[in-house]
Amino acid sequence: MKAILVLEDGSRFIGEGFGYQGVAGGEVIFNTGMVGHQHVVTDPCYSGQLVVFTYPMIGNYGVSPSEAEGARAFTPGLVVREVSKEPNNWKMEMTLNEYLQQEKVVGISQVDTRQLTRLLREKGSMLGIISSRPQDVDNPDGLLARIKELQPVGWPEIKAASTPRVYKIEGSGPLLAVVDLGIKRSLLKLLQETGCRLVVVPADTSIAALEELGAAGLFFSNGPGDPRQAMPVIEAVKHFMGHLPIAGVGLGHQILALALGLEVTKMHFGHHGANHPVKETGGTRVSITAQHHNYVVKDDNVPGDVEITRRHLNDHTVEGLCHKRLPIYSVQYHPQDKEEFIRVFQGFLTSLSRKGGS
Repeated sequence: MKAILVLEDGSRFIGEGFGYQGVAGGEVIFNTGMVGHQHVVTDPCYSGQLVVFTYPMIGNYGVSPSEAEGARAFTPGLVVREVSKEPNNWKMEMTLNEYLQQEKVVGISQVDTRQLTRLLREKGSMLGIISSRPQDVDNPDGLLARIKELQPVGWPEIKAASTPRVYKIEGSGPLLAVVDLGIKRSLLKLLQETGCRLVVVPADTSIAALEELGAAGLFFSNGPGDPRQAMPVIEAVKHFMGHLPIAGVGLGHQILALALGLEVTKMHFGHHGANHPVKETGGTRVSITAQHHNYVVKDDNVPGDVEITRRHLNDHTVEGLCHKRLPIYSVQYHPQDKEEFIRVFQGFLTSLSRKGGS
């Protein structure tokens, strides 16, 4: 079954279709991870994005529900060089191809992903469409017109990636309100491991509803899209600044930055992968981090009461912030285990304990 990828600049890549047979559109980005295909497909951060895997063979250990970052697949399409035909993993319950069919994710393989990645690095991430319909492969001009109708990922996708209802997770510590902007299961697990009692709320929860929770602190999660469109969340951060300890990761970090008066801009091709080096500005510690974002906090016109705590070693972009007087902390990347999470957010957790015990 032939398939085609068409980019907004007119570039076309012919390959073999796999997964769901159909059409998928979105922003085309590349991921540099050697493993983690299931994490990527089920990560809400990839909502509305067609993911190009730079590693040459994908799917060699299949799909296991226990490894999923979300309840469903969030990326609408995948672009790969080769799909493993004989995956092997003792936890595997289905192949990647079978999972994509189940979740209606459109895939295209046998693509020169090196050429495609180089194009995206040079021109920046672009909108595109994958189609495995014979009529589109034979006559792809119509796909270009459809690309013009696509919209960048924003507030609608953030709300769709969020929980539709409030739910609680028991613990022995202070009550922490988690604003779900598209939270990963692994991040939620790290929050649980702090011992806090958690109440997880939808992204569009009102300020009044947040106040009624009586939480000792607020945590804004990772998620997809342009933080500048999440105005209700930005206003909520502004409202609680100076009253509660606040922390954020990923999209939450960018939203906190906007509330603090910094600016956020679209990156040329984003950070997507598990090999991004980040250095603490006040020391020598370097961490290799997992990142999934297309927007970045700008480092010009930083308010005097805000400190940049971490930078990316490759492009020197902002990777962490804190307020010099208020208990507000954030990082762009995703802490990978309990030890790292506690180290990164030690100030926040200390303030949270004080607030919860007051």
